[in-house]
Amino acid sequence: MNKKNQLFLILCFFLLAACVQVNETGSGSTAPFWTESPQLDVAVRGRFTVLPGVAGGSPAPEVAYYYAAEGMAMPEAGFNEDEDWLSAEWKLVEDIASPVIGLKNGNYLLVAVASNVKGVVRSPRAEGSIVEALSPTAWSNQPSVDTGQAGMITIVPPVAIGGDPLPEYDYYIGRKKLDPSIPPEGEDTRFDWLYEGWEYVGTSGSDAESQKSLAGIQVQAHEYTLYAVAHNGGPSALRSNPIPFEVTGFKPEWQGGPQITPSDIDMGVFALSEGDVLGNPTPDVVYYLASRGKAQPSGSSATDWIQWQTYSFDSSEVQALNGEVHLDVGFYDLYAVASNKYEPPALIGPFQVNLEYLAKNIRRVQTSVPTDWQDSTKPDLFGCLLYREDGAIVLTGGEFAQSYISTDGGASWTKQTGNSGLQGIYWGVMVEYNGAVYHLGGSSTAIPSDNTTTALNAVYKSEDGGITFTKLYDAPWPARFGFTAIPFNGKIWLMGGGGDGIGRWGAATLYIARTDIWNTIDIEDKDAWTKKTDNAPWKESFNQANASYADTYNAMGADAVVYQGQLYYGAGSSYNVDGAIWKTSDGESWSRITAARPSESGVHDFPGNLFVFKNRIWVLWMSTQNILHPWSSDDVHGGILYYINPGSEQLVQYLAVKSLSQLGLRSLTNRDDEDIRHRMFYVIPWEGEGDEGIRIVSMGHWHALETNNREISYKQTDSSALMYLSEANFGRRVVGLKWLTEPEN
Repeated sequence: MNKKNQLFLILCFFLLAACVQVNETGSGSTAPFWTESPQLDVAVRGRFTVLPGVAGGSPAPEVAYYYAAEGMAMPEAGFNEDEDWLSAEWKLVEDIASPVIGLKNGNYLLVAVASNVKGVVRSPRAEGSIVEALSPTAWSNQPSVDTGQAGMITIVPPVAIGGDPLPEYDYYIGRKKLDPSIPPEGEDTRFDWLYEGWEYVGTSGSDAESQKSLAGIQVQAHEYTLYAVAHNGGPSALRSNPIPFEVTGFKPEWQGGPQITPSDIDMGVFALSEGDVLGNPTPDVVYYLASRGKAQPSGSSATDWIQWQTYSFDSSEVQALNGEVHLDVGFYDLYAVASNKYEPPALIGPFQVNLEYLAKNIRRVQTSVPTDWQDSTKPDLFGCLLYREDGAIVLTGGEFAQSYISTDGGASWTKQTGNSGLQGIYWGVMVEYNGAVYHLGGSSTAIPSDNTTTALNAVYKSEDGGITFTKLYDAPWPARFGFTAIPFNGKIWLMGGGGDGIGRWGAATLYIARTDIWNTIDIEDKDAWTKKTDNAPWKESFNQANASYADTYNAMGADAVVYQGQLYYGAGSSYNVDGAIWKTSDGESWSRITAARPSESGVHDFPGNLFVFKNRIWVLWMSTQNILHPWSSDDVHGGILYYINPGSEQLVQYLAVKSLSQLGLRSLTNRDDEDIRHRMFYVIPWEGEGDEGIRIVSMGHWHALETNNREISYKQTDSSALMYLSEANFGRRVVGLKWLTEPEN
């Protein structure tokens, strides 16, 4: 490039910069200037009023006003921010429409600062001489209170004399029952009275217009004391005598009932817009609900309603939940009872609350049932499940010689060729590690019972993604089933489970808890397994009163997940023993991060599944009884879906599932053998396009082995649009819970 072209480009650059500068500041911008200086009006004692000046400039400048006693130096030129003036002990005029009061004798200065994008300019100083105000000295008339209208007062204003200028009056009332303290003498600002617990109810001047605000002040029905404080900016204020008065009230009266709007997103949730009820004092409102059609109590006392209700809550609880009420799915009648000190309470209702299953959110995913799955002689189906890293779901072992795989979240299943090698093995665990799939442990029987359980410790390997397996060895760790194994920090970790031993019936051989922890860096080497401990920390949560039975529950039904470099383990629980979730960063040191939901008596609870979804750890907490109210004799399994708040590491409830029928699944009916429930269902996080949520995969319908219950199990129907129970073999299915709302941060 020659010099002529270079000079041309440089000239273009400078022209462009000039255009940008003109565009930023505006071609017609001018610095501010004063055409008329501000002045001080000091006609009234103890105060001045600003007579604003006129500042020109484009754009129109912003103006701030500062004042100080004569002799106070201004900030240096060029320093014109608020902090510059305040540091120089000048004060900002907050509102030029109101006078600056409380000034003592002396001369005062006022300076205005006008500014825009082009510059800043100060006005010439304005000066004024102030004569201090004369404080009021006595009362010509004390205030009084008119209580003729129920629930309201009108203050008759006082007259204070001796002050110049005429004072204003602030009014404060205090409930006699609360007995607020009177501020010390000389401390009569509004802050002083409020600090002591008095209620500010208004201000008046000597003009009739300001006194209109003293009429019809709404006040709760109580005994009170009134004080008036006269002030005019002088050295001191003047308090009135205490004026006692009593406000009468009236009993509650409903003007309109509450509005009930069931949620179309969350099951068992409705929004409650509280009704309009009058009364003085303001009535307390309590809402009572019971099953539809239940006759209301004959009496009207709180005790009568408490004995009648299934649920109750008051207005404060509704407000704390942002107007949302969470109940069990069902049909209810709601009554609202408003009460205050005047009898009788006001009743309104019943209002119908219809909380139905949300079929649009919970639905059956599986479009067809493979023929092999419909064999009623094989009700137990599969031994274990693996959710592979590529998104496929593998079911293997149990009743079948072949594995089944689904690549669409359980909607369809493909029977694989070749013998899996795991037929007849239940309650084992599959892990995906270093490109292969491994099967560990298990039981040779689907339902452990007296003298028939055979726990296993064999390790199998699959090189085709879980379709066929070859046995590698019998491991050195004690045989077990219903346990957890998971890759973590470059090793396979094995925890929990049950094994052969003395069980819940004392002399019978059933199983005992495994409370040890093992790991291996090379799962294909039998001798690489290392026992880390015999006493996992969650062992301390066992129910020692029935140790063998309870220990097994704490060891079984557990699950584990790795998230952000931490291993989380959910320990099971039973019989009033709360489960917990534990975490570790190294497998050596464990900390308990949260306790389980408190158990009902005789209810087995356990964190049935842990999984990671939407940047959270989720827990489906399963129960052997109705999770909310254990009154149901039918379909007693239920659960609550929680997530772990990443900040506080506390459980946050996301969705309550009263019973498995809400998930389109049916479980135990009148069966006492509860020992095998823990891994009936697996939860799969699913992020299919437009269908993100979780998939719940049923491993089989265990209790169908019970001869007396088989007909019920396979033929029971339900007309609900949600439950899908009209066809046989309804235990063998996959259902989906479409994601409802985003978890809170």
